[in-house]
Amino acid sequence: MGCVQSKEAQALEAKAKMAAVPGPANAIALTSSNKGFGSKAVLRGNQWTVENVGDGRVDVAVQKTTHVVAVRDCKGSDIFLSGKCATVQLDSSSRVSLYVENVIGNVEISNCKSVKVYVNGVVPCITIDKSDGVLVELSKECASNPNFMIVAANSSEMNCAFEFKGEMREVPIPEQFVHKLVDNKKVETSVSSLYH
Repeated sequence: MGCVQSKEAQALEAKAKMAAVPGPANAIALTSSNKGFGSKAVLRGNQWTVENVGDGRVDVAVQKTTHVVAVRDCKGSDIFLSGKCATVQLDSSSRVSLYVENVIGNVEISNCKSVKVYVNGVVPCITIDKSDGVLVELSKECASNPNFMIVAANSSEMNCAFEFKGEMREVPIPEQFVHKLVDNKKVETSVSSLYH
């Protein structure tokens, strides 16, 4: 006859068994180097949520093209997204480097400071809103897509980097525009001569 364990001992044993088994496909272990208060990286329904991650690295393997990835309130983190997903949202984060492969919709950057987004595959559009200090680095495939676009509003210190004739080139994304009233009918907008 075996020993009868207390509920506390049973709980500890169950926890130890779970630690020995690889985590489920919908959770990511956060190491002590990247845990912040309330840190999490988990899949619920079709949304991956990476939240409150401090200094460190998080890898998310997106398995379905219907998945949305939301990265929020992270500081000093490297977030690696592999696979193809529907959209990516980077919100209220600072000093984050976000690496994405392929995105069907937009990569949205909002309320961020000093962030970098590296596109290793194809993304049709990147939107930047209420952010300062954004670097977007494009893959050859993405940069050569004539339909690729960056839409920016209420943001500053934005740059786009891409390969041109074998060398990396970094250019500013304009934040100053000239508006002219034409024939008292419409307003025409052009980029300020500072960017030419």
